[in-house]
Amino acid sequence: FSKSGDLPAAEGAFRTAAGPADMQGFVTRMDAGLTRFLRTACLGGGVAWTEIRCAAVSPFDGTVFVGGLTRIKANLFPGVAGSVQQKNGGERDGFISRFSGDLSVLHRSTYVGGLGDDELYCLAIRPGDGVVYAGGISISPDFPGTAGGAVPVMNGTYDAFLMGLNPDLATRIGATFVSPSGRDGYCKGVAVHPDGKTVYVCGGSVDEPKTDGLLARVEASLGPSPVLMVMKTGEGTVVSEPPGIDCPETACRAVFRKGAEVTL
Repeated sequence: FSKSGDLPAAEGAFRTAAGPADMQGFVTRMDAGLTRFLRTACLGGGVAWTEIRCAAVSPFDGTVFVGGLTRIKANLFPGVAGSVQQKNGGERDGFISRFSGDLSVLHRSTYVGGLGDDELYCLAIRPGDGVVYAGGISISPDFPGTAGGAVPVMNGTYDAFLMGLNPDLATRIGATFVSPSGRDGYCKGVAVHPDGKTVYVCGGSVDEPKTDGLLARVEASLGPSPVLMVMKTGEGTVVSEPPGIDCPETACRAVFRKGAEVTL
């Protein structure tokens, strides 16, 4: 985020300057060689801060999706009219916004969250139809859309979440919590398989005072179906939920160290 009113290449971009009391999120478009700023857009407003934490570009039309967290309340966040969630749920909510590829137009934004604090960390776009998947962390038992999800109820004090929305951000395809039974958790990365049928989530599974690495596979519908999870514990062992997932220990260890392929 930034409080600067003179971000580079702001001319022609959406919401070009942050006011003196604003802490706005920003997204900058650069040339492929990273030698020139092309355009910078700011997103936020008022005295509440907004932070952009992730971005993804649609392979279909080049539109840019950004996500993060905001303290802007009511329906005051830019572009929420017509979206799936037009008002904040709690004190701090996640959000997703869709820009034109040149960052000159904000097409739509949506809040993402329930009555507790929610933060969005990652985005991915499904090949074939452009469905947007968003992941993060929630302390909202009423997190929107999880009632019909693969894991409909929070497992801990806070939980990782995964949500799918149509590209226009007007409807969601579903949402689910992701953490293993009886544990807190968070999601820091999401990826969609090229066949569009499964979504992968990585992050952490917390059993105080330790945090284990987490890799999970969820069906793309996010509806009722088994969620397969592999965790690498602080002691270096690899465990799965449910037990017995086809994941050789050497491969599971590698995925947390080097990003190697692993079969789930």
